[in-house]
Amino acid sequence: MPAVNIDRLTLKLSGLSEEQARRLVRLVAQGLADSSLRAAGANRAEVESKQQMSAGTSVEDLSKRIVMDLLNQLG
Repeated sequence: MPAVNIDRLTLKLSGLSEEQARRLVRLVAQGLADSSLRAAGANRAEVESKQQMSAGTSVEDLSKRIVMDLLNQLG
């Protein structure tokens, strides 16, 4: 399977502690790395995911929502 390259991943975070933000970034990166994203559908210059973390939502759940949204957009 051809490789998929992500040149830049930017997360704009508010309302999280530094520790939570770092954990979220690691989880999103790991989720994308572990995905079965196929390069054929990934010819997008830019994708955007807007997610909100409501009370009771864990960093893990938020990372899964972000990864799923990005993967859906990419193909």
